[in-house]
Amino acid sequence: MVRLRPAAAAMSLPDYAAAFTVVVVWAFNFIVGVIGVNALPPLLFLTLRFVLVALLLLPWLRFPRGRFRLVALLSVLLGGLHFGCVFIGLKGTGAGPAAIAVQLSLPFSAALAYLFYGERLGAWQLAGIAVAFGGVYLLAGEQRAVPSLPHLALVVLGALAWAFANIVIKRIGPISPFRLNAWVCLLAAPQVFLASLAVESGQVAALAAADWRAFAAVAYTAIGASITAYGLWYYL
Repeated sequence: MVRLRPAAAAMSLPDYAAAFTVVVVWAFNFIVGVIGVNALPPLLFLTLRFVLVALLLLPWLRFPRGRFRLVALLSVLLGGLHFGCVFIGLKGTGAGPAAIAVQLSLPFSAALAYLFYGERLGAWQLAGIAVAFGGVYLLAGEQRAVPSLPHLALVVLGALAWAFANIVIKRIGPISPFRLNAWVCLLAAPQVFLASLAVESGQVAALAAADWRAFAAVAYTAIGASITAYGLWYYL
Protein backbone atom coordinates (compact mmCIF):
# COMPACT_ATOMS: atom_id res chain seq x y z
CA MET A 1 0.00 0.00 0.00
CA VAL A 2 1.24 3.49 -0.81
CA ARG A 3 1.95 5.58 2.24
CA LEU A 4 0.13 8.90 2.06
CA ARG A 5 1.74 12.10 3.31
CA PRO A 6 0.21 15.49 4.07
CA ALA A 7 0.42 18.15 1.40
CA ALA A 8 3.31 20.61 1.53
CA ALA A 9 3.03 23.93 3.37
CA ALA A 10 1.84 27.04 1.56
CA MET A 11 4.43 28.79 -0.58
CA SER A 12 5.91 32.09 0.61
CA LEU A 13 6.64 35.17 -1.50
CA PRO A 14 10.34 34.16 -1.93
CA ASP A 15 9.11 30.72 -3.05
CA TYR A 16 6.97 32.31 -5.75
CA ALA A 17 9.91 34.48 -6.82
CA ALA A 18 12.11 31.38 -7.06
CA ALA A 19 9.45 29.57 -9.10
CA PHE A 20 9.12 32.53 -11.48
CA THR A 21 12.89 32.62 -11.97
CA VAL A 22 12.86 28.91 -12.83
CA VAL A 23 10.14 29.47 -15.43
CA VAL A 24 12.03 32.32 -17.12
CA VAL A 25 15.38 30.49 -17.19
CA TRP A 26 13.79 27.31 -18.56
CA ALA A 27 11.87 29.27 -21.19
CA PHE A 28 15.13 30.52 -22.70
CA ASN A 29 16.59 27.04 -22.23
CA PHE A 30 14.44 25.70 -25.09
CA ILE A 31 15.71 28.38 -27.47
CA VAL A 32 19.32 27.87 -26.40
CA GLY A 33 18.85 24.10 -26.59
CA VAL A 34 17.83 24.30 -30.25
CA ILE A 35 21.04 26.23 -30.98
CA GLY A 36 23.06 23.57 -29.17
CA VAL A 37 21.53 20.50 -30.82
CA ASN A 38 21.80 22.07 -34.26
CA ALA A 39 25.55 22.48 -33.75
CA LEU A 40 26.33 19.27 -31.84
CA PRO A 41 24.76 15.81 -31.58
CA PRO A 42 22.11 16.11 -28.83
CA LEU A 43 23.56 13.50 -26.47
CA LEU A 44 27.08 14.86 -26.90
CA PHE A 45 25.72 18.33 -26.11
CA LEU A 46 24.16 16.94 -22.92
CA THR A 47 27.40 15.19 -21.97
CA LEU A 48 29.28 18.50 -22.14
CA ARG A 49 26.55 20.14 -20.06
CA PHE A 50 26.67 17.50 -17.33
CA VAL A 51 30.47 17.47 -17.20
CA LEU A 52 30.58 21.26 -16.83
CA VAL A 53 28.00 21.21 -14.03
CA ALA A 54 29.85 18.43 -12.17
CA LEU A 55 33.13 20.36 -12.44
CA LEU A 56 31.60 23.61 -11.22
CA LEU A 57 29.93 21.86 -8.27
CA LEU A 58 32.91 19.77 -7.17
CA PRO A 59 33.06 21.49 -3.73
CA TRP A 60 29.58 20.08 -2.97
CA LEU A 61 30.36 16.53 -4.14
CA ARG A 62 30.06 14.77 -0.78
CA PHE A 63 28.73 11.21 -0.72
CA PRO A 64 24.96 11.13 0.01
CA ARG A 65 24.95 8.39 2.64
CA GLY A 66 21.74 6.42 2.88
CA ARG A 67 20.34 8.06 -0.23
CA PHE A 68 22.79 7.10 -2.96
CA ARG A 69 20.41 4.60 -4.61
CA LEU A 70 17.70 7.23 -4.91
CA VAL A 71 20.20 9.75 -6.26
CA ALA A 72 21.43 7.18 -8.79
CA LEU A 73 17.82 6.49 -9.83
CA LEU A 74 17.27 10.23 -10.20
CA SER A 75 20.32 10.48 -12.48
CA VAL A 76 18.71 7.91 -14.79
CA LEU A 77 15.23 9.47 -14.76
CA LEU A 78 16.32 13.11 -14.95
CA GLY A 79 19.73 12.98 -16.63
CA GLY A 80 19.39 10.05 -18.98
CA LEU A 81 15.69 9.81 -19.80
CA HIS A 82 14.25 13.30 -19.33
CA PHE A 83 17.09 15.34 -20.80
CA GLY A 84 18.05 12.69 -23.33
CA CYS A 85 14.53 12.40 -24.73
CA VAL A 86 13.80 16.13 -24.68
CA PHE A 87 17.03 17.20 -26.38
CA ILE A 88 16.82 14.50 -29.05
CA GLY A 89 13.20 15.56 -29.54
CA LEU A 90 14.26 19.20 -29.94
CA LYS A 91 16.20 18.18 -33.03
CA GLY A 92 12.97 17.28 -34.85
CA THR A 93 10.36 19.50 -33.22
CA GLY A 94 11.82 22.93 -32.55
CA ALA A 95 11.42 25.06 -29.43
CA GLY A 96 7.70 25.85 -29.78
CA PRO A 97 6.18 22.37 -30.12
CA ALA A 98 8.67 20.96 -27.58
CA ALA A 99 7.70 23.64 -25.07
CA ILE A 100 4.04 22.69 -25.52
CA ALA A 101 4.63 18.94 -25.28
CA VAL A 102 6.82 19.17 -22.18
CA GLN A 103 3.93 20.88 -20.35
CA LEU A 104 2.45 17.41 -20.04
CA SER A 105 4.85 17.05 -17.11
CA LEU A 106 2.30 19.13 -15.13
CA PRO A 107 -0.64 16.68 -15.26
CA PHE A 108 1.80 13.75 -15.10
CA SER A 109 3.34 15.17 -11.90
CA ALA A 110 -0.05 15.96 -10.43
CA ALA A 111 -1.32 12.42 -11.07
CA LEU A 112 1.81 10.84 -9.57
CA ALA A 113 1.73 13.18 -6.55
CA TYR A 114 -1.83 12.02 -5.87
CA LEU A 115 -0.87 8.36 -6.34
CA PHE A 116 2.25 8.42 -4.17
CA TYR A 117 1.52 11.16 -1.62
CA GLY A 118 -2.22 11.66 -1.64
CA GLU A 119 -1.87 15.27 -2.78
CA ARG A 120 -5.01 16.73 -4.31
CA LEU A 121 -5.36 19.62 -6.73
CA GLY A 122 -7.81 22.37 -5.91
CA ALA A 123 -9.66 24.61 -8.34
CA TRP A 124 -6.84 27.16 -8.43
CA GLN A 125 -4.21 24.52 -9.22
CA LEU A 126 -6.34 23.01 -11.99
CA ALA A 127 -6.97 26.50 -13.39
CA GLY A 128 -3.23 27.17 -13.27
CA ILE A 129 -2.49 24.06 -15.34
CA ALA A 130 -5.11 25.13 -17.89
CA VAL A 131 -3.65 28.65 -18.10
CA ALA A 132 -0.15 27.18 -18.53
CA PHE A 133 -1.30 25.05 -21.47
CA GLY A 134 -3.15 27.95 -23.06
CA GLY A 135 -0.32 30.41 -22.53
CA VAL A 136 2.35 28.18 -24.02
CA TYR A 137 0.08 27.41 -26.98
CA LEU A 138 -0.44 31.13 -27.68
CA LEU A 139 3.23 32.03 -27.21
CA ALA A 140 4.42 29.19 -29.43
CA GLY A 141 2.46 30.61 -32.35
CA GLU A 142 1.50 28.89 -35.56
CA GLN A 143 4.06 26.41 -36.78
CA ARG A 144 4.94 26.48 -40.46
CA ALA A 145 6.12 22.88 -40.43
CA VAL A 146 4.50 19.93 -38.69
CA PRO A 147 6.93 18.53 -36.08
CA SER A 148 8.20 14.98 -36.44
CA LEU A 149 5.84 12.71 -34.50
CA PRO A 150 8.60 10.35 -33.25
CA HIS A 151 10.56 13.35 -31.95
CA LEU A 152 7.41 14.80 -30.38
CA ALA A 153 6.75 11.43 -28.70
CA LEU A 154 10.27 11.54 -27.24
CA VAL A 155 9.54 14.94 -25.69
CA VAL A 156 6.34 13.54 -24.15
CA LEU A 157 8.32 10.57 -22.79
CA GLY A 158 10.80 13.05 -21.37
CA ALA A 159 7.94 14.88 -19.65
CA LEU A 160 6.80 11.61 -18.06
CA ALA A 161 10.35 10.89 -16.88
CA TRP A 162 10.45 14.38 -15.35
CA ALA A 163 7.25 13.64 -13.41
CA PHE A 164 8.73 10.43 -11.97
CA ALA A 165 11.93 12.37 -11.18
CA ASN A 166 9.87 14.80 -9.06
CA ILE A 167 8.59 11.90 -6.99
CA VAL A 168 12.14 10.65 -6.43
CA ILE A 169 13.36 14.15 -5.50
CA LYS A 170 10.69 14.36 -2.81
CA ARG A 171 11.58 10.91 -1.49
CA ILE A 172 15.25 11.87 -1.22
CA GLY A 173 14.24 14.47 1.33
CA PRO A 174 16.22 17.47 2.60
CA ILE A 175 19.57 17.75 0.82
CA SER A 176 21.67 20.61 -0.52
CA PRO A 177 20.45 21.45 -4.04
CA PHE A 178 24.06 21.87 -5.19
CA ARG A 179 25.04 18.53 -3.71
CA LEU A 180 22.13 16.76 -5.39
CA ASN A 181 22.80 18.51 -8.69
CA ALA A 182 26.49 17.64 -8.58
CA TRP A 183 25.82 13.93 -8.08
CA VAL A 184 23.03 13.74 -10.65
CA CYS A 185 25.24 15.32 -13.33
CA LEU A 186 28.30 13.28 -12.36
CA LEU A 187 26.33 10.03 -12.65
CA ALA A 188 24.37 11.10 -15.74
CA ALA A 189 27.41 12.21 -17.79
CA PRO A 190 28.79 8.69 -18.48
CA GLN A 191 25.27 7.36 -19.15
CA VAL A 192 24.61 9.99 -21.81
CA PHE A 193 28.12 9.75 -23.25
CA LEU A 194 27.81 5.98 -23.76
CA ALA A 195 24.40 6.52 -25.36
CA SER A 196 25.98 9.09 -27.68
CA LEU A 197 28.66 6.62 -28.73
CA ALA A 198 25.97 3.99 -29.38
CA VAL A 199 23.45 6.00 -31.41
CA GLU A 200 25.23 9.12 -32.68
CA SER A 201 28.13 9.73 -35.06
CA GLY A 202 30.44 12.52 -36.09
CA GLN A 203 31.11 13.77 -32.56
CA VAL A 204 34.73 14.78 -33.17
CA ALA A 205 33.91 16.56 -36.44
CA ALA A 206 30.98 18.38 -34.81
CA LEU A 207 33.18 19.59 -31.94
CA ALA A 208 35.82 20.81 -34.39
CA ALA A 209 33.24 22.70 -36.46
CA ALA A 210 31.29 24.16 -33.52
CA ASP A 211 31.51 27.95 -33.04
CA TRP A 212 31.17 30.08 -29.92
CA ARG A 213 27.37 29.85 -29.96
CA ALA A 214 27.42 26.10 -29.39
CA PHE A 215 29.71 26.43 -26.38
CA ALA A 216 27.74 29.42 -25.09
CA ALA A 217 24.66 27.19 -25.26
CA VAL A 218 26.47 24.55 -23.21
CA ALA A 219 27.42 27.23 -20.65
CA TYR A 220 23.86 28.59 -20.42
CA THR A 221 22.25 25.19 -19.99
CA ALA A 222 24.85 24.25 -17.37
CA ILE A 223 25.02 27.46 -15.31
CA GLY A 224 21.57 28.89 -15.95
CA ALA A 225 19.29 25.89 -16.40
CA SER A 226 21.09 23.22 -14.34
CA ILE A 227 22.81 25.05 -11.48
CA THR A 228 20.51 28.06 -11.06
CA ALA A 229 17.08 26.82 -12.15
CA TYR A 230 17.36 23.22 -10.97
CA GLY A 231 18.97 24.40 -7.74
CA LEU A 232 15.89 26.53 -7.07
CA TRP A 233 13.60 23.69 -8.18
CA TYR A 234 15.21 21.21 -5.77
CA TYR A 235 14.79 23.80 -3.02
CA LEU A 236 11.11 24.24 -3.87
